[in-house]
Amino acid sequence: MIKFRTAFRIRTGSIKGAAALKPANNAASTGSFTPLPTLGIPGSGTTAILLGALIALGVTPGPG
Repeated sequence: MIKFRTAFRIRTGSIKGAAALKPANNAASTGSFTPLPTLGIPGSGTTAILLGALIALGVTPGPG
């Protein structure tokens, strides 16, 4: 069996396991937000609510 020097230890209290999941979570939320200001299309339910708030404030998302 090969042991890695920087292997993640699950359920041992190691911060490395939690820190590895955070960038993936942030990337997913940014990916769903990107079509909103550029095309005016919400990428998720949360951005659909944000789109409604922007329209209520008079901001026109998307081209044009």
